[in-house]
Amino acid sequence: MMPFFFTRLNIIAVLVLSVLAGLGYSQLKIDKLRMERDKAQHLALDIQQSNAEKEALIQTLHQQALEHETAQLALQQKLAHIQQVHTQREKFIQKSYETQTVSIWANARLPEPIIRLRQHDAFTRADDYAERLRHRNTLPTTRNLSSDKRRAESSPRNR
Repeated sequence: MMPFFFTRLNIIAVLVLSVLAGLGYSQLKIDKLRMERDKAQHLALDIQQSNAEKEALIQTLHQQALEHETAQLALQQKLAHIQQVHTQREKFIQKSYETQTVSIWANARLPEPIIRLRQHDAFTRADDYAERLRHRNTLPTTRNLSSDKRRAESSPRNR
């Protein structure tokens, strides 16, 4: 007879156990591959969603760029119009100044009260203005002085 461990039944049992172990190992491999496939599918889905979001963002940015370009063109047209109006006004002012009436008016001396208003020391402290009002000279009346004296007193050279 054959030794105990070489019997047919033992060989079949070993073969069945080997096949079952192989099937278990194969099942583990299959499960691992399924998990990897699921991960890859999930990653592919995430990538598709990300690409869709990026595409939507690109479309939005493209639309905004077109809107900005249109707005910039409108602003450039407005600027050109404003520059044209400014040039026309400068020419008009220059022409007006060249006329004798405007030239005489522009070169005329300011009235005496205006000259007096514009002649004062610079204020460096908060109470300088109040002090100036307290110590300023009173204005001469026009009845008492001749026109020559008034011009001499209010002239900037005499102050």
